[in-house]
Amino acid sequence: MKIALNGSILELPESSTAADALRKAGINQETVLVKRAGGLIADIEQLKEGDVIETISVISGG
Repeated sequence: MKIALNGSILELPESSTAADALRKAGINQETVLVKRAGGLIADIEQLKEGDVIETISVISGG
């Protein structure tokens, strides 16, 4: 299946998760949140053909 991640098209196996997409794109899933259709989704959320997802960098400070 094909999905869009931050504007780039990724080819993933059926029933892939958001975490799978991040790994394929080389993004550390501990440093980002994933957004689909305006809402946050969990890394274990299953993706569907044609999904458009974006990452939001997590920033912490002290």
